This record gives sequence, structure tokens and C-alpha cells, in this order.
Amino acid sequence: MELVSHDIVLPTENTRLYFHFIGDVHYEAVGADIARFRRDIARIKRANDEDNGEIHYWFGIGDINNGISTKDRRFDATAVSDYYKQFLGNDLHRQVSKAIARDLEPIAAYCLGYLRGNHEDAVIKYTEYDPAADITERLNVNYLGYSAGIRLRIKIEGQKQTTVLTGYIHHGTGASPDSLT
Repeated sequence: MELVSHDIVLPTENTRLYFHFIGDVHYEAVGADIARFRRDIARIKRANDEDNGEIHYWFGIGDINNGISTKDRRFDATAVSDYYKQFLGNDLHRQVSKAIARDLEPIAAYCLGYLRGNHEDAVIKYTEYDPAADITERLNVNYLGYSAGIRLRIKIEGQKQTTVLTGYIHHGTGASPDSLT
């Protein structure tokens, strides 16, 4: 398990601090709401670009990729969006990772860490390719594996007092125990 620490300095005591948890997008799936995913990214970027007394950070919490490999018994070609069908059996997961990284790039500076989920684990199992590791490398953000300890040290600029938030972040899964067998 990874342990990640971040120092967050707020410009004023009135600055509002927000944390977003982005996950379970299932990017290349037919039912994925990519427009909403992109709106959420735009909202975080816009909030950090404006002088509105807010700072927004985010965590990737897994399953941003759908990650059902053609070798996985759960695979169903009808569940893959039309655009990504052209990559079936030919680098699908790398193409999806590139697209996700391209979408997330505008807010990469505000990423506190990126987890993989059970769908990324399925890709690793069947292809030996780790989409979450690829995305974090492309974005130059912390790769947290499946779970991580988090320590956030928050202070107001020019003040000595620091508030420390310590926690644990984990993708979790609702899948049955044998879903990856």
C-alpha cells in the first residue's frame, strides 16, 4: 500500500477547499457518460482558474477505464462504444488510456493521486498492461495502486498552524469474489 503526503497552502483563511473523487467512468463502454466526465473536468479547471476563493483537488479512484479485455469471460463486444471497436484486439486499452490522459491533462496539477480499480486489475490480469500506471505516467501524478494512505497537511499562507487530514482511500468493488477468475 502506498502512503502519499501533500502540503496544501491556502491563500486566505476564507478559501474554500474541495476534494473530488473521479471514478467508475468506464470510459470506452457504451453507457459511459463521457460528456459528464468532461463537464466535471471543465468545472474543476474553471474553479481553479477563476479568482473565486476556491481550490479544487481530485483523486482518481479507479475504473475510469472500463477495461474488460477480449480474453475476459465477461467480455461483450456490444458493450464497447462504436469508436473504440476499431481497437478491439489491437491496443484497445492503450488507446483508451491515451484518451483519458488527454481529457484529464487540464487538471493534472490538482491530482492528489490516482488509484486503479477492479476493471484495471482485469486488464493487468489478461494483458499485463496497467492502464492506471500508464495514465499516471502520462499525467505525471502519483500512482496509488489499489489503495493508499493519505496525509494532507493544510495551512493558510503566512500562518504557522497546520491542519492534518489522514485517511485511507480504496477503490472498492461490488463484484463477486470470482469475477476475475
